[in-house]
Amino acid sequence: MAPPAPPKPADDASRTDVAIAVIVRGGKVLVCQRPEGGSFPGYWEFPGGKREPGESVIECLRREVNEELALRVEPVHALRPIDHDYPRGRIRLHPYVCTTNDATPRLIACQAAEWINPADLKRYRFPPANDALLDEAIDYLTSARPRVLISDGARARLGASESGD
Repeated sequence: MAPPAPPKPADDASRTDVAIAVIVRGGKVLVCQRPEGGSFPGYWEFPGGKREPGESVIECLRREVNEELALRVEPVHALRPIDHDYPRGRIRLHPYVCTTNDATPRLIACQAAEWINPADLKRYRFPPANDALLDEAIDYLTSARPRVLISDGARARLGASESGD
């Protein structure tokens, strides 16, 4: 008897889109500690969350950061999207380097938040989906290359294309 065929990979529609904010201010990057009782309790993460139907990734990013930390952010650079398969579901991370002029974050949906040096990111325990993101974020945030900002026109196109319009 032949072994069973491996399962077919699910299509992109089965992936959950997750907006991720790599928030920088004064040369530091913000990391948040996940609360107890949820998935990956006590792990560290960049703020963000699941995109809702009809919402662009940028809209999701701003909403999630406001809901979790009461911060307003401005995305300035898109990092590469990352697909990751967990046993409970498939996700696609949409990370953006963001800036904020707001004061101290409020701990609404996390148990701790710290501004750290980008080079120290790997000293913190992040969920497995973040492995490639940590490498790219460290490279981008510690390099001397000029920062390319997302223009208003490109931001409008990102918002429209990511919401399925």
